[in-house]
Amino acid sequence: SSIAYIKRGHKLTLDMLIAAMLLPSGNDAAYVVAAGVGRIMANDDSISSKEAVNYFCRKMNSFASEHGLTGSNFTCPDGYHDDNHYTTLHDMLIISSLAVKNETILKYAKTESLSVTYASGEKNSWNNTNELIKASSPYYYSYAIGLKTGTTTEAGKCLVSAAQKDGRTVIACVFNAEGNDDRFASS
Repeated sequence: SSIAYIKRGHKLTLDMLIAAMLLPSGNDAAYVVAAGVGRIMANDDSISSKEAVNYFCRKMNSFASEHGLTGSNFTCPDGYHDDNHYTTLHDMLIISSLAVKNETILKYAKTESLSVTYASGEKNSWNNTNELIKASSPYYYSYAIGLKTGTTTEAGKCLVSAAQKDGRTVIACVFNAEGNDDRFASS
C-alpha cells in the first residue's frame, strides 16, 4: 500500500490530506479523510473509524449514482482490491471530469513535489507518482495537469491523465498496463 506516512497524533489540514492522497498516493490519508468526513456527514463524532469509513463509502456510492456512474461500486476510500469495489472506464472519465473542475484537486494533481509542516509540527515531503508532470521524466508532457496513478494486482498499472491546451481539457485513462513505462507511454 502506498502511504504518506501519517501517524496517530499528527494534525494535518484537509488541504494537506488531499495533497497526501494525490502526490504519493497516500492510502493512509484517504482513510483519515474518509473517517473524518464520514463522522461529519453522519453528524456523529462518536462512531468508530470503521463505521465512519463505511458511512463515507455509502455516501460515495450515492454521489456516484447522482452523477450517472452506473458501473461503479465503492467499498473503500483507497481503491484497494475488493470483489465488490469496481469501476468502469466510462465512470472514471466522469469522475475525472469532476476532479479537474476542483481547484484543490487540480492544484495538487499537477504538483511535482511538496514539503509540508503539519499543524502538530512534523515535517514531511511527498513526490507525485505521475511521470507526465515531472519535467525530468522521459514521459513529461508540458500540457499535462495531472491526474492520478493507481496500481493493484488485479487492475495492473493504471493512470488517469489530463492535459489542457488552448482552453480545452482532454482526459485519458489507461487500465491494466503491464508496467510503469507502459502506463505513461500509452497516455
